[in-house]
Amino acid sequence: MYKAILFSILTLFGSYCTYQAALIPQNFELKNINIIEGKTKDDKEIMTIKISKLDIENKIYNFESNLNNIDKNVIILKGSSMPDKNGVLLIGAHSGTGKLAYFKNLNKIKINDVVEIKYNNKIYKYRVLKKYLDKKDGSINFNNSNNSKKLILYTCNPNDKENFLVVICNPI
Repeated sequence: MYKAILFSILTLFGSYCTYQAALIPQNFELKNINIIEGKTKDDKEIMTIKISKLDIENKIYNFESNLNNIDKNVIILKGSSMPDKNGVLLIGAHSGTGKLAYFKNLNKIKINDVVEIKYNNKIYKYRVLKKYLDKKDGSINFNNSNNSKKLILYTCNPNDKENFLVVICNPI
């Protein structure tokens, strides 16, 4: 009986630790990006992201929507540029396990894989340029000194609780 109770306690504690490690802060300090706010109504889908190779396809909602929440969906960070503008589109989601782990397989993405964003009835294609780990410190560091279009995907690194997995993509 004690073994069963101890197993239950350890299972609950492990689940809680996994959940806490998978939380992604929503208030990042964004560096080197143009700020072009979306002008859509609350709770309206503004785009979708599709990564066919990883079987990922999710809706993304307006910045101000309650559905643009890391605990509910894939999110777009305020300050992101829309795909039809120069600048950086920054999208994040949980990794790990469970129904909210929309980017659970993002660590399997490879250089040259394709990511699609559907925005305003047009499909924007991006090619993975690089991926790297970045310390979880409230910011994601990247260089966009030439102010070019970029798509940046991020999630918790499933193998390292101290870092984010960051994927940089250029338009095709």
